[in-house]
Amino acid sequence: MMISLCLRGQGNKEISRMNAIDRAIDLYPLRPEAHYLKSRCYLENGMYDDCLTCIKNSYDKSWYMGPDFRNGRHDQTVLISWNISYFGHSHYQFVKGMAHYYKGENESALECFNGISNVAVMDLPLEDYNMFSEVHKKISGK
Repeated sequence: MMISLCLRGQGNKEISRMNAIDRAIDLYPLRPEAHYLKSRCYLENGMYDDCLTCIKNSYDKSWYMGPDFRNGRHDQTVLISWNISYFGHSHYQFVKGMAHYYKGENESALECFNGISNVAVMDLPLEDYNMFSEVHKKISGK
């Protein structure tokens, strides 16, 4: 997973990045972090249907998609999660909401965004938080 993060900012390396993520999923298929990175990769490359499919499939395969990690089994997620800025369900909801938004499905996006608690929003990386705030205001009319 760390390899995929290193490749993220290097330009035209999306195939290598996806291969690194797939390898992480092969090694630890029940952990949610690699599934999250894969959905992010799809989102960042404009592959919104693949992003949503990845999220749906990862809910079936991963053992920890429940409450945000601070309320759940954080002892089992903290080692990898802190390094990749993944802290639980709220990050999946953000990526899912953004994919719906980019597809023009504003009602579905708003439903995803409303599912993120105020506390969990503060756990999003700053870039994601700013994007969340901007898009949420735009589609909710608030």
